[in-house]
Amino acid sequence: MDPPRTEAAFAAALPLDGLDAWRVYLGLPMSGSRALPGGDQELMRLGFEDAVLNLHGPITDQAVRESRPAFAELRDRLGFGEGPVGVVGGSAGAAVAQLVIAETDIDVAAAVLVSPLVRLESMVAAREPAEQLRAALASRYADPDRVDLVTFDGMGHALVVEPGVEAAPQNEHAAEVDQRAVRWLRQHLDAV
Repeated sequence: MDPPRTEAAFAAALPLDGLDAWRVYLGLPMSGSRALPGGDQELMRLGFEDAVLNLHGPITDQAVRESRPAFAELRDRLGFGEGPVGVVGGSAGAAVAQLVIAETDIDVAAAVLVSPLVRLESMVAAREPAEQLRAALASRYADPDRVDLVTFDGMGHALVVEPGVEAAPQNEHAAEVDQRAVRWLRQHLDAV
């Protein structure tokens, strides 16, 4: 819900150029092309009432429920076969990516979580929960190189500047994240 706020804006921020793969940018419920009637004002009103019960919970729950049918439809419509799957998400989208990995039967070979929403209670202090997530994920794999945590000096939680609705040229941090994401996805999707 921080910039980039739409599928087009996220695609512009992280085009994943140089990655030989299908790239499909799915919007989150209640935002982007799926915005509520009343748009950002309604979203903010709901957030001020109760951010967890009105926004974070419903958005991630619905997105995870939609992931399997969306994945099956995309695979059928685009015909991309049974190749390896990678997921990329930022902030709330990273929370969805984490839950897709943990709670669905989609076989995810690689993931990039940008400014991940790890724990709602501590989403402002991103470093410690992110390190705990990295350690927890690393403990699941025999190869410790399957999990990495990368920080970018000076990058805040938002990947792009406000308002983050329209596609815009990459800023310095988005370009760095994009390049790192492409290297990571290439390395781990090609290994499958």
